[in-house]
Amino acid sequence: PVGDAADAVARALAGVGGVTVHAAAESLRPLMLAADLAVSGGGVTALELAATATPTVAGRFSENQRRNLDGLEHAGALVPAGDAADSGLAAAVEAAVAALARDPVRRRRLGELGRYLVDGRGATRVADELRALVTAPAAIAAGARPC
Repeated sequence: PVGDAADAVARALAGVGGVTVHAAAESLRPLMLAADLAVSGGGVTALELAATATPTVAGRFSENQRRNLDGLEHAGALVPAGDAADSGLAAAVEAAVAALARDPVRRRRLGELGRYLVDGRGATRVADELRALVTAPAAIAAGARPC
């Protein structure tokens, strides 16, 4: 979090042991790699957490986060906490974090599934598919049969 939001989060978590709030960190990657688990929204940060194999509890804070969260949840790669409008969001986050804190096997599995889904090779796969599309007409013209 940044600014006043960081202060509010830090105050809310002041009595919780083992929690560190990082405000406006210069780089999140080292923090993600070192974390036992993270609490996040469902935007790009959720995908970055998956890529770093960081077990994640996530909430939806805008509509454009729905597909990320639904996909990662369906694959078993994160624990959903609910929507920002849910009155029980804070309690859901607290319960999910407490459950994960007691379950290192589940945390490891969440991280493994996240890393499998977001492996950092997406751009290469897109380039391969585009290359295949561009070269397919020439191959067909040369007599190859499309599948």
